[in-house]
Amino acid sequence: MVTREHILETKRQCDEIRKKYEHRKLNENKIQFNSIEEVMEYYHAEPLDEFEKRFMSDE
Repeated sequence: MVTREHILETKRQCDEIRKKYEHRKLNENKIQFNSIEEVMEYYHAEPLDEFEKRFMSDE
């Protein structure tokens, strides 16, 4: 059975996690990309046409 104490404890834990996340989010360096190539390089992404060829060949 869920009691009021369980609910309050869960809410307190969620609030702590939210505060940590907000703190982390505020302290992150904002990454600015100047081109789609920079985005792809940052995320180690393959070119869309290469992905499309590979995706279509898997069918």
